Amino acid sequence: MKMTAYFLGSLLFVIAYLAQAENATVSPTVSEIENLTETAKKGEPLHNANCVACHSHVVYIRENRRLHNYDSLKIQVERCTETLGIGWWPDDEEMLAVIAYLNEKYYKFKKTSD
Repeated sequence: MKMTAYFLGSLLFVIAYLAQAENATVSPTVSEIENLTETAKKGEPLHNANCVACHSHVVYIRENRRLHNYDSLKIQVERCTETLGIGWWPDDEEMLAVIAYLNEKYYKFKKTSD
């Protein structure tokens, strides 16, 4: 019984530590929130309501990211919205807001096209 309690306590500690570490690397600072454009601020709730259904923020911050420029980000968001059947069309206000949010918060790509 003591071994089980020790194991469970240790497991809970590790889980809490990992959750805290993950949140620490991703939580935006006040300056990040203040520096988002109005378009990007509109994109955050749209992102949270749709994109996280398939993946977490980890895909945006991993070392081996698949996206390397603004155009590839835009194409990927278009693919995702089509796959999920969200109903956004390229250059819709909602899609552009999500792209702005992702770019400003995670990617920081130079915008190369409109």
